[in-house]
Amino acid sequence: MAAVALGIMLLPLNSTMIGSAPPCIAKSLDVDVSLGAWLIIACLLATVIAQPTLGKLGNRVGHRPMFIAFRCGAHAEQRRAAAQSVRIADWPAIFYIKVPVSRAAVALTLYAIPARLPNAPITRRQFDVWGATALGHALLGLLLDLLLGPRNGWATPKVIGSFVVSIICAVLSVMQERRQPEPVVHLQFFRNLH
Repeated sequence: MAAVALGIMLLPLNSTMIGSAPPCIAKSLDVDVSLGAWLIIACLLATVIAQPTLGKLGNRVGHRPMFIAFRCGAHAEQRRAAAQSVRIADWPAIFYIKVPVSRAAVALTLYAIPARLPNAPITRRQFDVWGATALGHALLGLLLDLLLGPRNGWATPKVIGSFVVSIICAVLSVMQERRQPEPVVHLQFFRNLH
């Protein structure tokens, strides 16, 4: 439980840490503060879009390897950020807390979580690339609409175009998932109202 909790904790930790940094990041990179705020949005977009696909990939290759790979990946990114930063106390330092948390999560995962869980067997069926792609584009379009609509106006061509693409991709995703033996998102979950 501690291994999973530490890994899950990194997501809200990222959001709250980077939430305090946009003004400093914008000043450091010499960009507008509103552009710096897109860093938070980019993190959230990446999480929302990747979560269903990576969960399904975990079913295919095993959840422990996926969990460790992404915690190690987060660690590696922070080492790169640290190497590129000039001052230790500047904005890249907000990410340093991820290093010990990531290491602890990986160590506990290797120690406590079996490579294969008996109630979650690894499937060898083909991964639904088209369903994952359509779902990702649908979510991206919807989130961009919700972010850009209030700022640029709901009737602007970009917002309308993004909304149309999102709807088309959502319909394609549902059509694809209905005929897949191993869909990225099992649609029957939405039938359960309890």
